[in-house]
Amino acid sequence: MKHLTLKLYGTDPDTLPLASLSKYLSCLDKLYGGKEIKSLADVEQGCACLKIAVDDADYDEALQHIRQASEGKAAKRYMDPYNQLLGQIEKDGYEGEFYAGKVRIVRLPTKKRSPRSEALTQKMACSVKGRLYSVGGKDDTIPIRIEDLEGKVVMGETNQTLATALGKDLFKHIHAHGEGEWEQSEVGGSWQLRRIVISSYEVIENLDPKSAFNKLRALGGIKLPREKGVHSDILDNRS
Repeated sequence: MKHLTLKLYGTDPDTLPLASLSKYLSCLDKLYGGKEIKSLADVEQGCACLKIAVDDADYDEALQHIRQASEGKAAKRYMDPYNQLLGQIEKDGYEGEFYAGKVRIVRLPTKKRSPRSEALTQKMACSVKGRLYSVGGKDDTIPIRIEDLEGKVVMGETNQTLATALGKDLFKHIHAHGEGEWEQSEVGGSWQLRRIVISSYEVIENLDPKSAFNKLRALGGIKLPREKGVHSDILDNRS
């Protein structure tokens, strides 16, 4: 089992109305793909965390539904519960974010949040080196997950043809290339890779774990363009 969490800011487990809770759970059940809700747990100060356990086999597909719905690209059966979820959050006056484990994957665009507080994002070509450990999904766009040099999960996606090839190299260390979606951190202003759309990759030679780690570190992790002024370009062309 893996966990997906909807954090609701502006409430907590003691003040979240049961009527709203039932509507949130119904929307999440449909958005994740109609999978049975296994558990509701976890409480954090200042918010209510709706932590849902999802079967490992369904986890990547549920992640993809959340991402595609947030971009308006999901199928209608997933867009409807996503929009209903947004509507309920608006009605209750909360703010929301989706987390996969400890990684924030989507900030819900509520009216309560002013445009200035929205994170700056930018898309640009990049490369990622790490251990491929998940390839799965049933839609045209296949979710991918890579563990980078620091042990962090890099979310990715690709087409069915490339996913078939990647599936044969599962658990190997790869060098993946494609278009990355970057988000500026609210603290410190640093840029972080949210996900990468993989267009090509190479397998890194088979080494023992320690040697592979040292070789990957020597090669570098996420590769940004080397042109001067890349950060100013991000600010000038932010979406």
